[in-house]
Amino acid sequence: MDEHVWLRIKVRTDEQVPSITSVFSGADWYEREVYDLFGVRFNGHPNLTRIMMPDDWEGHPLRKDHPVGGEPVDFTVTREIYGTGDRRG
Repeated sequence: MDEHVWLRIKVRTDEQVPSITSVFSGADWYEREVYDLFGVRFNGHPNLTRIMMPDDWEGHPLRKDHPVGGEPVDFTVTREIYGTGDRRG
């Protein structure tokens, strides 16, 4: 910490890698975010649950196999087009 050095870890994976939370406790939230958005499972993680997406969300939105533009954004203009409360169009 005194040297202000950045650490980047890159791995190739088939959806599972070992967790580094036992070495770096601060990695807990980063691993949960990667799991939630990309679907990478971290073996040995103490609490690998969703952190950004709703619990009932199916899939992982930043994976390449997830459909792009699958859910419209709720802007005022979108409400005028689709109606109030109807977010599916």
